Amino acid sequence: MSSHVQKYLGLACLFALWGTPAALAEPVSAESPTPLAFLPESPTVIPEDWHFAGQVLIRSEMDGRDFDNYTAPLFWTVMRTRLAVSKTFFQKDLEFFVQLQDARTFGDIGAAIANLKNIDLYQGFVQGHHLFGQDLSLQVGRFELDYSNGRLFSPLPGWNYIGQSFDGGRIKYRLPAFFQLNLEAFSTVIKNTTPAIRNPTPAVYPLKNNQGHGLHGVWASAELAKEAKLDAFAYYEIDSNESKVGFADINRLTYGINHRGQYLDGLLSSTLEADYQVGKVSDLNVNAFLLSASGFVHPGEFHLGAGADFVSGNSPGSTKSNNAFSQPFGNNHAFYGYMDYFLNIPVNSKNLGLNDYYLKMAWTPQGLPLEIACDLHHMAANQISANGQNVFGQEADLTLTYKQDKNRYIWGLSTYLPGGLFSSADFFGSARTGVSFWSYIQSIVYF
Repeated sequence: MSSHVQKYLGLACLFALWGTPAALAEPVSAESPTPLAFLPESPTVIPEDWHFAGQVLIRSEMDGRDFDNYTAPLFWTVMRTRLAVSKTFFQKDLEFFVQLQDARTFGDIGAAIANLKNIDLYQGFVQGHHLFGQDLSLQVGRFELDYSNGRLFSPLPGWNYIGQSFDGGRIKYRLPAFFQLNLEAFSTVIKNTTPAIRNPTPAVYPLKNNQGHGLHGVWASAELAKEAKLDAFAYYEIDSNESKVGFADINRLTYGINHRGQYLDGLLSSTLEADYQVGKVSDLNVNAFLLSASGFVHPGEFHLGAGADFVSGNSPGSTKSNNAFSQPFGNNHAFYGYMDYFLNIPVNSKNLGLNDYYLKMAWTPQGLPLEIACDLHHMAANQISANGQNVFGQEADLTLTYKQDKNRYIWGLSTYLPGGLFSSADFFGSARTGVSFWSYIQSIVYF
């Protein structure tokens, strides 16, 4: 038998053992809450099969957010490329998932003659399902945390060109017969206590300085009725680094509830959220809160609503407590204006907090794959600044979205009128009082 015939017979045997090639997974929107939703099962694929999926996000921006109308706007383009593969074993009781990502700004390396070493493991985990004969799962590796509306935990799917994932473990328990109850407990490492010790020589012991940073929490969600969903949660963040000797940088507990309801067959909807933080930030006691309420009406093709968010801040000169609520892992872009002046709270408000009053309007014309939306914000500090100011300003966000299956093509235009606080020396200064603007074109394509 010739070597060519032997080679072809060997390949045929391999394909017979592996099974037929997997069908491509259907794409889903950027709001996919879990990798399983990101890689849905195709009805034509056998249970133990490979699944592949990908995503490309490209956004070009024009930035005139400096409140100076005598300067030219800045331009740049960002790109996020993801490729994911998953495999299930033992009748789907064991899942393997890997997602690679490249995130870049156009021109980072110029001509492609240098190695940027930009490919990263965005997600990679193994997950066991139906443990002990229960609807119980254990997930270990690197994965996204995505809960409720994304205010506190979000993978930043539809906007941030890098995203957010965590290293650690998570247990999930489902009890559908009891109000569709979902319980999850997670433990993650943001910064390790020490690098892995490969050679245990006497010189590496004892540990001289614990700089570990961890995040641990529980999250419960239930449907009290078909139109009413409730979440209750608590999470603990500990950063053991001691910028001030004897005090951990962060030793903080956050807990709260949120409620989402629909009424009159979906004509009306509402959201309510109340969160509280206690503990210490360095040597300061923490007593901070976040309150949010909104109501919407959905008459046919229109979506109209209003709401308010109150994020507590610190009084200027306060030296004994820290009352500024912190949201380091949430999707602030989705809540506090698309121009991202408050992407990092409390840093961007200089610990003064934020009171955001908003109106939201959207029109989805029947029979057309379009959505036109406009959001209006009035933003003020939660606390009066030392110079007696508290109004950040007003923002207007206009977006036009074209929908093609799960793909989205978006044009956005925003403008901001600065108030006394943004025009003060504490922020942009009296020389920058012009109306700022910002625009972008973005596409998110799945395959």
